[in-house]
Amino acid sequence: MFNQSRLIDTFLDLIKIPSPSGKERACADYIKNYLTTININCIEDSAGEKINGDTGNIIIHLPSPALPKILFSAHMDTVGPCEKIVPIIEGDLIKTDGTSVLGGDDKSGVAVLLEVLHTLSEQKIPHPDLTIIFSISEETGLLGAKNVDPKYLQDIDYGIVLDGSGEIGTIYNSAPYSAKGFVTVYGKAAHSGLNPEDGIHALVVAAHVIERLTIGRVSDTSSCNIGLVNGGVANNVIMPEVELSFEVRALYPQDLEQIISTINKQFQESCSVFGATCSSTIALGTPEKPGTPGFLIDPQEPIIQLFKKSTLDKGFPFSILDGKGGSDANIYNEQGIPTLNVSVGMSNIHSTDEYILKSNLSKATELVLAFIQDLTQK
Repeated sequence: MFNQSRLIDTFLDLIKIPSPSGKERACADYIKNYLTTININCIEDSAGEKINGDTGNIIIHLPSPALPKILFSAHMDTVGPCEKIVPIIEGDLIKTDGTSVLGGDDKSGVAVLLEVLHTLSEQKIPHPDLTIIFSISEETGLLGAKNVDPKYLQDIDYGIVLDGSGEIGTIYNSAPYSAKGFVTVYGKAAHSGLNPEDGIHALVVAAHVIERLTIGRVSDTSSCNIGLVNGGVANNVIMPEVELSFEVRALYPQDLEQIISTINKQFQESCSVFGATCSSTIALGTPEKPGTPGFLIDPQEPIIQLFKKSTLDKGFPFSILDGKGGSDANIYNEQGIPTLNVSVGMSNIHSTDEYILKSNLSKATELVLAFIQDLTQK
């Protein structure tokens, strides 16, 4: 039904375009030019201006009286290194030369949606009311999705984000809540040779806390990480201040709150012991601040049952997994749109070992088209 070689060519075109978060202009222009050739209109919103990026989200609306109203989404940005991506094709496998990421996260989702749009337009296939968003700066906090004007999301019934890994037919019906922020310990400077006993070493205080915290996997549904540590003024000065960057994730908000509370309590207690002070900014946050809301969709919800039927009808295995990371689905769920993150078959993302199978791109396209047609016929 769709053009497989065209799909692969589009994917290869896309991954060769550098598009780190905040610098997706060239990728957006490629998409806009592609849409022009298939007579599909789009708009570029003002999200880029709000986050100091060089382009906004690309939004398409294909109206139809057929229900339900469906949102599809994929993001244009990639993590680094992505300045020059040299794809290597070995049979069914697409990988890089090892000097960069591949960018299948999430150029695979973008390529699939462009081929779906091309096929719908070319073959005049009936479809439900569709909104498609190619978002920006997903990798730096879902900033594109967070800044989509709510008017473009009005009355949408369900959402599908094409940004998952695993076998085709895998969906993620949940994602953890994420809190980010800094804990700063304030000690006291002193000369490290002349009078070290007069100082309060901020890093020693922080180490006392870290020894008592669980860093890494906290439980099956939660984790805690310290990603960056900054402090110190000179080798011969007792460190007067140290800043630690925290990220906490948990599927359930009460667990997130408990971990944050434990972190803050431990710092307060250790500071009291050493005579230091501290401050904390760890919080779930808002669209203007770090942090991401999670979601959990019941397996019996219509969107899951509808996608399951299309998957099984196409002969693909169907599975539901808990998400361990965030995606634009977090934001659309927060907006009241039950949204799944769906696999497009990417593997080893965020690494120079990233790869994808051409057959997975084809299967993902086949499944999305089948889902769209099933919705039209229901």
